[in-house]
Amino acid sequence: MLKNNNQAVIRKMAVRSIRSNRKKNSLYLVAIVLAVLMLFTVMQTGASYMHMQYVWRLHSVGELYDGILMGGVTKEQEETVKADPGIEVVGITEFMLGNIGEKNISIIYEDKNYREKMHQPGILHQEGRYPETADEVMVTKTLLEKRKLENLTIGDTLLLSYQKKDGTQVEKPMKITGIIDDYEETANCFVTEEVFEQAGYSQADYGCGILYYQYRFWFASDRIENRLKEELNLERKQSIQTTWDCDKVKEIFLGMLGIIMLTCLSAYLLIYNIMYLSIEDNIRYYGLLRAVGMTESQMHRLLWQKQIILSGIGILLGTGLGFLTSYLVIPGTIRVLGIRTEKMAVTIKPEFLVLTIAIMAVTVYLASRKPVRVAERISVMEALGYQTSKTVYTGKKKRTGKNIIYRLAWQQLCRMKKKTILVILSLSTSLTVFLCVVTLAGSQSKRTAELQYMNADMELTNKSMVADVSDWKQPFDDAFCEKLLKIDGVKEIHKLNYSTIVVPWEPDFSDQWMRDFYDQWMYIKYDDVREEYQQNPEHFMALVVGIDEKTFHYINQQNETAIDEKSFLAGESCLLCQQYMGYTNADVKNKKISFYFPGQETKKYSTSVAGLQKDDSPYRGPSEVSLSVAGIQEDDSPYLGPTAMGPTIMILVSDSFLEDKAESLWTYKVSVIYDEEYDKETEKKVKELIQESKDAKDITWSSKLKGIKEQKPAEQKMWQLGMGIAIVLGFIGVMNYINTELGSISGRRREIAILESIGMTGKQQRRLLLTEGMYYAGISLFLTATVGLGIDVLLFQRMNYHKVAFSIPVIPVVVMIVTLFALCIFVPLAAGRFMEGDGTLVERIHHVGE
Repeated sequence: MLKNNNQAVIRKMAVRSIRSNRKKNSLYLVAIVLAVLMLFTVMQTGASYMHMQYVWRLHSVGELYDGILMGGVTKEQEETVKADPGIEVVGITEFMLGNIGEKNISIIYEDKNYREKMHQPGILHQEGRYPETADEVMVTKTLLEKRKLENLTIGDTLLLSYQKKDGTQVEKPMKITGIIDDYEETANCFVTEEVFEQAGYSQADYGCGILYYQYRFWFASDRIENRLKEELNLERKQSIQTTWDCDKVKEIFLGMLGIIMLTCLSAYLLIYNIMYLSIEDNIRYYGLLRAVGMTESQMHRLLWQKQIILSGIGILLGTGLGFLTSYLVIPGTIRVLGIRTEKMAVTIKPEFLVLTIAIMAVTVYLASRKPVRVAERISVMEALGYQTSKTVYTGKKKRTGKNIIYRLAWQQLCRMKKKTILVILSLSTSLTVFLCVVTLAGSQSKRTAELQYMNADMELTNKSMVADVSDWKQPFDDAFCEKLLKIDGVKEIHKLNYSTIVVPWEPDFSDQWMRDFYDQWMYIKYDDVREEYQQNPEHFMALVVGIDEKTFHYINQQNETAIDEKSFLAGESCLLCQQYMGYTNADVKNKKISFYFPGQETKKYSTSVAGLQKDDSPYRGPSEVSLSVAGIQEDDSPYLGPTAMGPTIMILVSDSFLEDKAESLWTYKVSVIYDEEYDKETEKKVKELIQESKDAKDITWSSKLKGIKEQKPAEQKMWQLGMGIAIVLGFIGVMNYINTELGSISGRRREIAILESIGMTGKQQRRLLLTEGMYYAGISLFLTATVGLGIDVLLFQRMNYHKVAFSIPVIPVVVMIVTLFALCIFVPLAAGRFMEGDGTLVERIHHVGE
């Protein structure tokens, strides 16, 4: 027998089938286009976010590294980091202070890895080369500009001064071999390692050697950091820090992965539903094709060719639309995710285009596989007698009573369990996404705006206290505070008062504290200054902070163990700031601290340590400790005070005690609480008072309203982005419901006509269809209110940086519920009305789905 090539015929039949059923195919195309658009946009947003993260880090830091080990680095530690499987590149630098004339500069040595793979990407322009001998130097353009040496060029001599490790001062002429202009914009000069060796320094010295590294797998950063901390045996002065928030990036990518999964799920449900209903509507047609000789494999090719043509068109249209919308959507989305830059680059990655097409192809394949299998395997006799669903009765067999409409509606949902589950899942997914969007977008400003001390509405700061103690001023005097309290709308104010104190040497507490302090932060050893401290403790600055009763209660609520209020307010106990030294309450509890105010050596006071204040406490104020001479300091705290060489010991006491004993007080912060939160008129009056003050230039301020105003553009973008996602997924869910409901009612025309023939009125028919729609809405809403709300709360808490109370915007949720019920009421009633006009009762009873 000669083989009959039917490929061309099958292809024509597939094209003809697409043209003859344009309505359902149009819906199918829309589902594919929206899904591809969503997938493509999300993936390209991820690619652009990572690119802008790279650019932002390069611009802000000047070098490209993920982590840093400070405090000196031994050769053994360097080899351990290099051997770690999660680390790709390791670089070493050495640092010391130098001078050109009377101006300070940084002298740096960079090894080859750091220079080529970490610093080079941040260099905008370079002339000449890196130094090769001990009498050569490469300088930054910024150094020449700041030190008024713009006339120097390559080949000229630069007179460089620095101090050796043994204290000897060196003044050395250096030949300039290179000039660079980089993002860091600091006064640096670069020398060879030989210069440091001649000065007696090595990479193991504290404040000199620094190790930088880049991750091989950034998503495993937590495990890498923990492994390094265990294996490196870090000394007290050494610390590991990361330069970017990998945890935040992980959360963003998990969120994007969630959107991709939701999109694929929604598209899968809709495609599956459309395919299944299409197969059921045309099952007799497929049976006739089998009757005239079409084989199972030919039927398989026919159906899959139809799918390939439709999916190909949908993917092509979705990709094209994705390219157009990417340049509109991605820049705003990246700003919402935390990248702030004037020039926002959109990165289109071809590999993500391929991945989008692959994911969509797999989704279409999985969604179409079962409906296609039903059509290709059905026999002629099965096709002629095919029913869309089998009757499944649940519960009791009782058929009478006034609740029969509800039972019939429930039985209908149970008769087509798979379709019912698909529709409910699709609707619940859309509702959950909408709920998450309105909750997160509605609280964007409050969740991310800068947090104020005591959760105040406004915070005023004495800027003069960033300078030396001799230059401190008092803009927040009694007259200013009285005027502030008299402003209509101001409920209360809270001041943080400071005074310098002298903590004399004693063997129990201060000796051990100072030893640990010097081991943690200072270049020199405590033993070298111990005698000086014993004889002249006033040379070692310490601070006392006064807090009022309400502030004390606020702190006490946050502490793990409550502090006795009576003894604290009487000045008998205090709180001790940790100074990042790793102390616990057990280490210092009930330790006695003796102190006196400068010039009052004969009036000594003693207080007992009742507890510790955390390192990120907002009460740690002026002259906060610079964590190291190399420049590590707690820059991320919004309440951080000045960073001059600060106090060795810092305690918190009652303000009444401090005001009674201290001769001079300085107010560093004033927290203002309004009668009504976010009161614009009150804030306006406070700002006017600041402007009228004679010390206005020494006052800075921040507020909740200011923070929210700064976050408003991001909130608007969040709404736009979130509503875009919700609309796309919601449209797919709604189309799923409409498609299922119309198909179900169309397939039950004969059944409903029979019920009408035995006495069911038109009103009862409408009640039956209406009840089915209400069941869909009710079950979907129940799942959203339970599972969906749980997901919403989880997402909210993961992004709730300032512990804002969880709340759901009432109006959007009410609109969502009303829209859902209106949809589930209108669609079945409209389908029922259309069915009533589709011929007489006898014609509808004779209808068998041809």
